[in-house]
Amino acid sequence: EGAPGAARMEAYAKKQREMMEFGGARLVIDIIGCKPPAPRMLVEAAIDFGIEMLDDGNADVQADVLEYLSNGRSDQFFLNCREYLVGAEKAVVAERVQAAKGAGSFEEAYERKQRFTMGLLERLRLFMEGHNRPMQDILRAQPENKKDFNLLGDVVDLCSTIAKDAQVLRGLPTLLLELLEKLLGFLVEATQGPCPGNQEHIACHSLCADVIKRIMVSPIHKPGENDTLTVAYARVMGCKLLSSI
Repeated sequence: EGAPGAARMEAYAKKQREMMEFGGARLVIDIIGCKPPAPRMLVEAAIDFGIEMLDDGNADVQADVLEYLSNGRSDQFFLNCREYLVGAEKAVVAERVQAAKGAGSFEEAYERKQRFTMGLLERLRLFMEGHNRPMQDILRAQPENKKDFNLLGDVVDLCSTIAKDAQVLRGLPTLLLELLEKLLGFLVEATQGPCPGNQEHIACHSLCADVIKRIMVSPIHKPGENDTLTVAYARVMGCKLLSSI
């Protein structure tokens, strides 16, 4: 707090800018956007580094990232992000199939995959922190590239799969509630400010409203499977999303 706290924040921001000037922010984009995809451990390390560089919404680093993503050659980055989100969705479906067969659930590899997804979401969310309108828009559409990838739509699809219906929401495991909160938090950051394009897309061209309604009205808490606080956090984020839309 006070001057010492402000000095620490400024020193931290200075280090973020130094890493940016060395090409750190662009290196993170390159690693996430490798073709073929880089080893997962390397991508995880890049995401962690990228989060540190963008912590507290460093505007200079955001501007550097935006310039790099707007060069008309960032298709592979957005494609890989989509594939990671789709992979997380497929893992949820497969896990439920296995659980229905009585084959057990939530093995270590599955949890690592979803923790990886949470890190990726935080990295993408920090692109937009502070109502960065150009970054909000580019996560929905990339007109400079040969092909658009609407990551907002992919995030809503993953939300919809996790909160498929009242039956799966009852006793939804804590891990998926945490992931759901991260997904909704990403959408909050994508719409507030406001960002009309993202607001219109989520409100009028997605199932987001239906998903939030299910989260709000379905009985989710189940002793031994989740806790009331984690359920509350997810619902609060749903309310914030409705407000930002």
